[in-house]
Amino acid sequence: MSNLDKNQSNNPDDKLSLEMRALEFIKKGKLSKAEKIYRYLIDKGSLNHITYANLAIICGAKGNSEDMIKLLRKSIEIEPLYEQAYNNLGIALRDRNELDSAIILFEKAIKIKPDYSDAYLNLGIVMYRKNKLERARIFYKKAIEIDPKNIKAINSLAITYEHENEFDKAISCYEKALKINPLSSEINTNFANSLFRKGKIDEAIILYRRSIMIKPDDSSSHNNLASALKKKGLFDQAILEYNNAIKIDPRNAKAFFNLGVLLEEIDKPNAAVNAYKESIKADPNNVEAFTNLGIIFHELGSLELAIDTYYKALRIEPNNPKSRWNLAISQLLNGNYIEGWRNYDWRLNNLNSNKLHSSPKSKPIFEDILRSNENLLVISEQGLGDTIQYMRYIPYLRDLGLNILFSAQEKLHNLIKVSNIDSNPLTTEAANFVSDRRWIPLLSLPRNLGVTPTNPVISKPYIKTKKELLDKWKKELSHENKPIVGINWQGSLDMEKASYKGRSISLETFSIFLKQNDITFLSLQKGFGSDQLKDCSFKNKFVSSQNKIDQIWDFTENAAIAANCDLIITCDTSVAHLAGGMGLKVWLLLRDVPFWTWGLHDQSTFWYPSMRLFRQYKKNDWISLFEKVGLELRKEFANYYD
Repeated sequence: MSNLDKNQSNNPDDKLSLEMRALEFIKKGKLSKAEKIYRYLIDKGSLNHITYANLAIICGAKGNSEDMIKLLRKSIEIEPLYEQAYNNLGIALRDRNELDSAIILFEKAIKIKPDYSDAYLNLGIVMYRKNKLERARIFYKKAIEIDPKNIKAINSLAITYEHENEFDKAISCYEKALKINPLSSEINTNFANSLFRKGKIDEAIILYRRSIMIKPDDSSSHNNLASALKKKGLFDQAILEYNNAIKIDPRNAKAFFNLGVLLEEIDKPNAAVNAYKESIKADPNNVEAFTNLGIIFHELGSLELAIDTYYKALRIEPNNPKSRWNLAISQLLNGNYIEGWRNYDWRLNNLNSNKLHSSPKSKPIFEDILRSNENLLVISEQGLGDTIQYMRYIPYLRDLGLNILFSAQEKLHNLIKVSNIDSNPLTTEAANFVSDRRWIPLLSLPRNLGVTPTNPVISKPYIKTKKELLDKWKKELSHENKPIVGINWQGSLDMEKASYKGRSISLETFSIFLKQNDITFLSLQKGFGSDQLKDCSFKNKFVSSQNKIDQIWDFTENAAIAANCDLIITCDTSVAHLAGGMGLKVWLLLRDVPFWTWGLHDQSTFWYPSMRLFRQYKKNDWISLFEKVGLELRKEFANYYD
């Protein structure tokens, strides 16, 4: 016989005394002692529905959900009007994702007790889980109407507003919640999250810090604070807080991942690699961490490691577009055009890389176009340089008998016509209304044509300009008595920030060429970056017509200007493709790991036989490269005055 059997009789007063003792144990957190009493009472045949319900809560707290559900059902069987048992059983089934069954139970609880605030709250939570946000808000508001201090309902209502980016309404809810309980770490954190997403970073930081003061060992709060500090550009403080989050929870995969992103942004790739690896250890299914790790390996020139890492990501999530897209980039840069082109089409599923210029209503086609007799619409994508590079295949397809419509950026229309690429290119807007044919993205053509370094398909010059423009600029530049070197130094700012950091060069760096070369520069730079001419230390070394040239934006005329240069030297921009497509002598200056088009090692490219490639010796070291190119310039123009 147990100790309870020895000391207690079957007297109802004794049972009541035991139940009171069990409640005291629960209040003190001594759940095992309370459980022992409840099980004794049940063994003795107790039919007190509260006894079963309370034991169920203890089982739930210990993670024994099966016993919890059985006990709650027994409580309801004993007392069919016990609303709390219905509510708690609903919570248990909701946690098992049995949402429809949970709804029935919450509704029964409300029917028994119409002013049951928590049942309305829980019903709202289920509706939120089912993505029925409007219904969820109705129930949260009802819960708050019944109990204006139901802080969980207020918090949950705020979250629904955040879900639809209604941050002002969410913030209003959090303000009410904090008045009720200013020491709630959860409310302070959620409030801060809403402020952060609204762009009120300073206010968010204050609340994150307050949340940490209330609950110093909350790893997620440190992680969130770090992200806010990063947003303010306080990188050292952000790194400290990410590390605090990790110290509290060494398996916080999110903190490791965010730390990796920050370290990558501040150009500490090796440290970022370690952070991503730790994130993967904490969460082996973290596809994004694998993908970002692959991107760093790619940036470091470790292509085999990058490719292997992308494959690991794809084993977890085979259809992840970001992983497939980046795998394609590494494969192409590594010279694997067959697999690279196949994976390259995944760019169209990746929001960060899908830059189609039109969205027609007809169906796309991505392969086997050469065996199709259908009329075809080709749509340009990505940058101007990409259109210039790949539009070479439009006449080729027509020669094969395909009926082609070509849509491209209007800036290029004149050049496209003059070059006999297309006599009537469509605007990107007009392409949206083409419905009588299927379409293909421009950059999917090489895959269909089987383009590889050994099979370029089109490598001869394919871009032309007007003779009258050529003559005009020949005359304009005829009085220049030194070799004219056309230069371009800056790519688009958006691409510079995103996917191609480090490709651009400071104009001032070109002064190195003047130390040992008597040449004249001609700026082909347009838009962003051209402002560097104002403060250039060698401004007097540009052609006398530079001011006129700066005013010309038409690609056809700029092609004529470039054609009148003795040499073009440029970073990787549309100017490289324009000059290369014309067959002009062009020297392309590349960062250590360039865009995939140029490969990793060769000094020439099958894309443009007239182009010569010059590569950085190490990352960001333009000076050494310019000194080398400067020597090559001396050789190039050694006989200029002979």
